[in-house]
Amino acid sequence: MNAGPLSAYPVISRAVSVIAAVVMVVTAMTALIRHVPTADRLELSDPRPSATPAGWDGMTVTDWTLRRGSGQADGVVRVGVVEPLAPVRADMLFIHGHSDRSDNHQALATAWSELGLRVILFDLPQHGGTNAGSLDSWEFDEIARLGVAIEQITRQDRGRPFLLGGFSFGGAIAVHSVVRPALLAEYGRRPAALTLFSPAVAVKPFSGGDGISRNRALVHPGGAVGAEPSPAVPAANPLFSGRLLAEGFADRRAAFPADIPLFVATGGEDEDTGGNGDE
Repeated sequence: MNAGPLSAYPVISRAVSVIAAVVMVVTAMTALIRHVPTADRLELSDPRPSATPAGWDGMTVTDWTLRRGSGQADGVVRVGVVEPLAPVRADMLFIHGHSDRSDNHQALATAWSELGLRVILFDLPQHGGTNAGSLDSWEFDEIARLGVAIEQITRQDRGRPFLLGGFSFGGAIAVHSVVRPALLAEYGRRPAALTLFSPAVAVKPFSGGDGISRNRALVHPGGAVGAEPSPAVPAANPLFSGRLLAEGFADRRAAFPADIPLFVATGGEDEDTGGNGDE
């Protein structure tokens, strides 16, 4: 039996994994070492109906012209608002994850609106209906400041409680926003609480399965049918991936504000439902 060619595949696979791991670690350390907070403030203006329709009835979407400064080209950010179905109690800014989009979180947004929360969502750079350059061109501080700007343009009442939430990478940005005092101070309202779902603050360089994000893994059964994830592989954004490792390392060691309650929900093989092992 000619086992030579077959036995070579695991060796090649391991070699590729090692090389990729070295690249990721070097990128992460470089991002951590050269990290300099962005001085420019983002500006959002000229709201208009979004060119990318809402994924479900009940969410109103608007395109905002974005000016980033720092020599970056202007862009467009897609912002969604779900008005409460009960007397308004608080505002919730929710940030989706990598290879995701705001439309995929209908179940959460609807449940919160039924409790009286006014839910604000937005598509991250290079995701959904947002056209604001590659995600690799965005420092985590800048993404956090985009959330700050969106909270400000959608605000109705400064005295209303403000909640911050996120899923996966969005959860990492939410944490980053509150453990960095300079960023936290930029919010017009101090978050009354954080609600996080599987926040990506302690990610591994490699995920299980084939590492490809798929729509069925993001969309709640019976919910909106969003576009296929793009980019579908985190490695397609190498600078983002490196920063995720580096910023997570730093944020885990930062002091979390003692006055901000924190709720974290995670899942595993025994808790998750609806999957077939490859999601």
